[in-house]
Amino acid sequence: MSSAVPPRPSTPAPRPAPTSAPSAGGAPAIDPIKLLKKWKYVLAAAVVAGGVFGVVAHYAWLFIYPIYESTVTFEALPPQSETLLEQQTIDEDALEQFMATQADRMTSDTLLERVAQDPRLQAEAPNWSKKFVQDDGSFDFIEAMDKLDDRVSARPVGGTFYVRMKVAWKNPTDAAGIARLVREAYQNDLTNQNSAVNSERRSAIQDSIQETERKIENLDERRSRLIRDEQITGLVEQATITREKLSIIAREKNNIGLELQAMQTQLERMNEMVQSEGGVRYSDTQRQTVEMSPILQQMKANKELLETRLNELRRMGIMPGHREYKIVENQIAATEQQISITRERELASLFDAEKDLLESEIRQAQAQIANMLAEEEELEVELQDVTRTITEINDITDQIEAMNDTLAELQLRLRDIETSTSTSSSNRMVVREFERPADRPSLPQLFLSIPAGVLLISGLTAGIILAAEFLDQRVKSPADLAAMPRTKILGTVPLADEDPTVGGHFDTVVRDAPRSVVAESFRQLRTTVLKKLDDGGHKTCLVFSGMPGSGASAMVANLAMASAFVDRNVLVIDANFRRPTLHTLFGLREGPGLGDVLAGDATLASAVQEVSVEGRTLHILAAGSPSKRMFERLGTAPMTALLQQAGAEYDVAFLDCAPAIVAGDASSLAQRCDASILVTRALAETRGMVGRVKNEFADAPAVLLGIVVNAVRSAAGGYMKRNIRTSAEYHAHDQSGPGPNTAPKKPEPVGSGENSA
Repeated sequence: MSSAVPPRPSTPAPRPAPTSAPSAGGAPAIDPIKLLKKWKYVLAAAVVAGGVFGVVAHYAWLFIYPIYESTVTFEALPPQSETLLEQQTIDEDALEQFMATQADRMTSDTLLERVAQDPRLQAEAPNWSKKFVQDDGSFDFIEAMDKLDDRVSARPVGGTFYVRMKVAWKNPTDAAGIARLVREAYQNDLTNQNSAVNSERRSAIQDSIQETERKIENLDERRSRLIRDEQITGLVEQATITREKLSIIAREKNNIGLELQAMQTQLERMNEMVQSEGGVRYSDTQRQTVEMSPILQQMKANKELLETRLNELRRMGIMPGHREYKIVENQIAATEQQISITRERELASLFDAEKDLLESEIRQAQAQIANMLAEEEELEVELQDVTRTITEINDITDQIEAMNDTLAELQLRLRDIETSTSTSSSNRMVVREFERPADRPSLPQLFLSIPAGVLLISGLTAGIILAAEFLDQRVKSPADLAAMPRTKILGTVPLADEDPTVGGHFDTVVRDAPRSVVAESFRQLRTTVLKKLDDGGHKTCLVFSGMPGSGASAMVANLAMASAFVDRNVLVIDANFRRPTLHTLFGLREGPGLGDVLAGDATLASAVQEVSVEGRTLHILAAGSPSKRMFERLGTAPMTALLQQAGAEYDVAFLDCAPAIVAGDASSLAQRCDASILVTRALAETRGMVGRVKNEFADAPAVLLGIVVNAVRSAAGGYMKRNIRTSAEYHAHDQSGPGPNTAPKKPEPVGSGENSA
């Protein structure tokens, strides 16, 4: 497989202009699981504090203002039928509506006003009513009615036919006294209403009894008249005879119908033969009949005589060419033709005769069926008249019996109403449970106070945590940047302090701790970066950060070494003229370097230093002599020429520069490089700052490949601690190469002269 790098394009491919200005920041991505693990101890403390708060609040409430409830339970009975003639049924929807109406009635202003004006109120609820007694000894019943509206409640009990009325106050005896007065006032209303209803029902039942008796008398007279006039016994015999006649006609009609169907089928076949192209197919019987006809028999006899004459001529020695012999042959042929013509004529005549006979028989059968249908219709009309009279008499008898049953029921109901009294059983709302002083408060309840306290404190704590997370603009994980529009995440590097195999070698972790999780993250990042560079034909890549301390220099060093490990010819350019560090990381001299090349005092070939890393050669162009490091030269034509030369001689060149926030060097270099990578440090930079830097470089010629998030903590979305620990334990048992405890190697300069370290 070829490892050749695709040629660098002469001009960078144009990038599409953004449809809208990218946002400087985005809403933070909240991961509930990670957030719960991060704040689990705070939330656990909030749960405990909420439980304690609930207990304290419960006893404080219980001491200051407990609530006792006195309850009266009513059962709603179904109504009786308004017409008093139908069977009583339960309409659950109507009954529920009635229950809701009665619940509203128990707490109506009219009823509460009556209770407030009841002189027994002060005796039944002395503690509650004393605050409504005026200085002159009068009782303010208007204010008392308003307070009763707050204390008295009623509602239907779901799934039952019960209505529960409650009176709540801090004194259980007073609550029971008020409930008693409300119940009695409500029952008095029911009693008055029941009396009026009973009067209406009594009048309605009496009217129904009179109407029912009148209907029974009319029906009885009508039945007697029918029995007398129609002679019911003779009607029954006549109906029996008529049914027998109809049965006989039905059987005969069915038989004739079957015969008619067979004849019609035969006629249809004969008509089809007549109309078919092949002609009529005569039956064997027809052919035998025609063959036995006298005319055909005579013709056949003549033919036999001619054949006998022909045989005689042959015996006489007369040959077929003789005139007489030919005459006899012609006579035989003519006779055969005449026989054939006669046969066909006789067959056609016989076929037509049979067809005419069949049509005649069909017409006769149809006429018989028509006569039977007419006779059947007359008999059915006669039977209907007889049956109607008998049915009418039977219906009248059934109606009289039903009317007698209704009359008995109405008379029973009338007796029940006349003998009933105004007791609770005569009302539709029956008391099933009377009021009594409560022996324990209904509020507060400890089993409700504790969950309420836990929910309140935990919810408040969770709200504060969520608010803090939303307000925290720091980049904690790649998810925070992924929420920003058109933002690509190249990769992440975990916090080196959480990897026990890194030690103090983060800046060169790929070389000094190759089995660490941090080194593995750089190798994964290398794969992504090189693929994007190859796909775009890019050779020079600027690696920059927004703020100091983000780790851009370490990112360049480790990416370069990781790229060299896959046999890439890599050049590292230290363009950070303000704080150059790459020469220190690799143990090289400071100059000559980039500054000397830009000043014209050295060439790229003479200034590049080579370092051997695990058997691979890495090319380093240091920052250069301090006196030659002029910031302005990074944006000049010599810098452009140097990058073009580097792109031609090396597979890839990584550039390090000063942070974009403190210097404009990164912006100048982005105008000359092919691609760029932004490095940001987790929990050190904000999304807004990253968004501003990304927007500034959005229109630069250097294609922004994406963002690398450095120093990601396990609690903030980076590698989980157990993954790091598992990796360290796995590599600790591998003795095939340098392990976590292997002493770091010093860089080994290669070559001699100016290229030596």
